[in-house]
Amino acid sequence: MVRGGITYQERTELKIIVGNLNATRYRDEILAPVVLSFLRRHRFNHIFQQDNARCYVAHISMTFLSPIEHLWDELGRRIRNSQNPPETLAQFQTALFQGMEQHPSRFYSTSY
Repeated sequence: MVRGGITYQERTELKIIVGNLNATRYRDEILAPVVLSFLRRHRFNHIFQQDNARCYVAHISMTFLSPIEHLWDELGRRIRNSQNPPETLAQFQTALFQGMEQHPSRFYSTSY
């Protein structure tokens, strides 16, 4: 199986997959090294599209592609582990806004 991506101006590297492509292999062999690195090089200035093959829409693949989930996880950990965790809704809202302002680019990197 061969996978690749195209844009109007260029293309990703071709990736040859030997054997069955499951969601874990899709994440580890295509999304992380090929798709994510391509999008980062282009400052996420592209729209990523794919069809509905099972490995593409599996939970593990969709989680990898959802940076907002990584953002909430990171913000939650940061707020819970702060020296003075918020005690009111207003304090919590302030902590969220401060967290977003302190390290916004970190939230766009995907980790698994």
